Amino acid sequence: MNVLIVESPSKAKSINKYLGSDFKVLASVGHVRDLSAKNDAIDTENDFQMKWETSDRGKKVIKEITEAAKKSENLYLATDPDREGEAIAWHICQLLEEKKVLEDKQVFRAVFNSSQVGTAMIAIKFSDQQLRENLRQFGFGEYLNMDWTTSYPGLILDRPKLYEIDRASLGYGYSMAANSLQIARAYSVFANKGYMIEPKIKFDEEVTRKKILDEDIAIFILDALREVVLNGTAKNLKNESVSLAGKTGTAEKYIEGVGRAKDGRYLSSFASIFPYEDPKFIMVVTIDEPDPNNYFGADVAAPVVTKMSQFLKRLNRL
Repeated sequence: MNVLIVESPSKAKSINKYLGSDFKVLASVGHVRDLSAKNDAIDTENDFQMKWETSDRGKKVIKEITEAAKKSENLYLATDPDREGEAIAWHICQLLEEKKVLEDKQVFRAVFNSSQVGTAMIAIKFSDQQLRENLRQFGFGEYLNMDWTTSYPGLILDRPKLYEIDRASLGYGYSMAANSLQIARAYSVFANKGYMIEPKIKFDEEVTRKKILDEDIAIFILDALREVVLNGTAKNLKNESVSLAGKTGTAEKYIEGVGRAKDGRYLSSFASIFPYEDPKFIMVVTIDEPDPNNYFGADVAAPVVTKMSQFLKRLNRL
């Protein structure tokens, strides 16, 4: 079993439905402890050591997390992507370490650190059918519902049985193929509070919406994508005039009939949503075979999104 910690009880309940029986999702319900209310909360004579107090509610939460963690293999900290969320995660870790619960556990801050290890370990917990169904639910492996001459459904690894390495690879985007418009369609779920919007070419075409995620989970992921820009792999964009949320991508190029290129050929990308506070645009930029000495998505694809978002701002489209 694995334990995943979020802040909100309703979010915990919703996420548990998607992860299934291999995960126990618990809520911290905010902070689990605070500085002591007494005047000696910070010991200025002892290297400014802090004294903490755990409330009755916090004690109950930590007891529940402790009991679950004792039976788990891994602990995933998925508190909110802000200072409070980081503080909550830190306090939970400190309290569990004091109780010697984490000595044989792996602890992941998977969502915000873009951890392939964490992503892979979640992916292998899904059955073959669950993993494929989840990908198809977001439109991968499915045709775009539009009159487009080059429409392509993409590929999802199709074997009678998926081994752990296959499911891990699918978890972080290998062993499958998708075009930029499919990625944009999937990102529309996070930009539209859980609804996927089918792309269209003509303005007078009917807008098709499909509910994919609960609103709180979609917002949670949008916040995580914003954290990528603030503190993650795209932090070179955090001071731009348009607030961006997104995910960088850097992958070895796949050559039909050969496999992954080993000679410095890459596909570098940045999938974005902006403005973060009130999403209006989704933009996916992919650079085919960038300079092998400068090929990371954050360096070659993300700046294109920045320029285009600023251009749209000048046109008063934001």
